[in-house]
Amino acid sequence: MGKHVVTPNKEVVAKHGYELLEIAQQKKVQFLFETSVGSAIPILGVITNILTSCPLDEISGILNGTTNYILDLMAEQNMAQEEALKKAQQMGYAEADPSKDVNGLDALFKIFILATLGFRGRLDLNKINYKGISGVTLDDTNLAKLLNYRIKLIATARRIINKLEIGLGPVLIEEGHLLSHISGADNGIFLSGQGYGNLFLSGPGAGGIAAASMMVSDIVRIIRQPGCFDYDFLTNKREELEIGLPGETKSAYFLRIKLEDDSERNINNIKKIIVEKGLLTDRIAVVKDKNNSLSMGFITSSCRESEMIEIIQELKKLDYVANPAYLKVYEHL
Repeated sequence: MGKHVVTPNKEVVAKHGYELLEIAQQKKVQFLFETSVGSAIPILGVITNILTSCPLDEISGILNGTTNYILDLMAEQNMAQEEALKKAQQMGYAEADPSKDVNGLDALFKIFILATLGFRGRLDLNKINYKGISGVTLDDTNLAKLLNYRIKLIATARRIINKLEIGLGPVLIEEGHLLSHISGADNGIFLSGQGYGNLFLSGPGAGGIAAASMMVSDIVRIIRQPGCFDYDFLTNKREELEIGLPGETKSAYFLRIKLEDDSERNINNIKKIIVEKGLLTDRIAVVKDKNNSLSMGFITSSCRESEMIEIIQELKKLDYVANPAYLKVYEHL
């Protein structure tokens, strides 16, 4: 005989979930983990038991409240990331060791769980490309604001023909977009499919009461339906979902350049490099930091990530350019 299990531990579910579900099925017990993603948002039940008539096309959203709170402080209170992290720890939104949040691991585990349930197949966790917010600077958030964007850590899984494009990283989101208004430690998740269009779920992504409420819901479900098992599509069929290579699809990008020497000649030279790649638009912003160093931000035309990497390599050859970097501009299906 086995015992029913309810857990909020997304790392255990992401790394060992398939094996644990097989054991639960063999022992005729339940292994439930609704709280592992979105805390009080009943997202896993929705994609597993309700949105079953039409296949999902995309799952995307803000899955980590800690980084969302940090990025909000950077944008709204002009805080450096280190200062914003300390504030998040003081408020109880960040752990003493926040590395799994800041480096993106927490959100990686969550998008893995969402994708494997939403697209009804197994994934290889080690093949998912992810990036946290550690590289996001105050210049980035200030330039984004001037361009009418917010920077958010977004996880996305979308079906492109017969492959799954899945990844995680900081992106620019237009100010009017729903995700740009998800504030503090809240989460917000889009579910998109041809049969039902775009559905949006949001709510507390962390907190003892929020998490406990959904854990109790799982316990109540076991009491009501002790013999129910919803995950045979993962244990019996074992369909392996193919993950596409990152950067295959085109997107607009945000390019940030810090100048050690901001002479007009150098600025024009940078613009020339971008123009020659066919990516320069008129969406440009400029800020100066407390040391009077100039930073420029550009929103490029649509291109592949490989083209952005080429531009970065060209810019790094210039002795008056420091730490050029880029972020993707979020585009919802």
